[in-house]
Amino acid sequence: MKIAFSEVHGRELHRRISEDGWFPHKEMTLDTPVDGIYTVRRIGAGEIEVAGKVSAGITDVCHRCGTQTPVQLVAEFSYECIVGSDEMSRQREAEFREQDGNKLYLEEPVINIGDILREQVFLAMPSSILCEQACKGLCHQCGENLNRGKCGCQKSNPSSPFAILEKIKGK
Repeated sequence: MKIAFSEVHGRELHRRISEDGWFPHKEMTLDTPVDGIYTVRRIGAGEIEVAGKVSAGITDVCHRCGTQTPVQLVAEFSYECIVGSDEMSRQREAEFREQDGNKLYLEEPVINIGDILREQVFLAMPSSILCEQACKGLCHQCGENLNRGKCGCQKSNPSSPFAILEKIKGK
């Protein structure tokens, strides 16, 4: 899914995301088909804007209990694609400005839409995946899933410096 700058002639190109060959299948298990749309339009002599939205349903593991959990990924994006090196922008200013965050510097006038979509899927991943908000996780001693019930492990930690307080509490 590559688009050359020469294909964009002053009008917008609207494309539906119909195939998922770009999707990171090795890293994620896709549950529902990828859906999305993107628009490509010329904004200057050597600049093209790519904007769109992509969504997909995947299965990942809960970070507390390890059970398979469905996750819905949704990402909206907008990039200004510029042919040339980003050396010019680094020389102008040493600080990062918010408007520079959506600039994509290309070595040649070809936009790889698959790379952009793949990046957006990774950016849409939640930092913490939970099967449910009240997930209790696993027992630290036996590994039992505490969402399914209590385990038979003894809860006190005798090596703890506060273990003596349990004995005092019991008197």
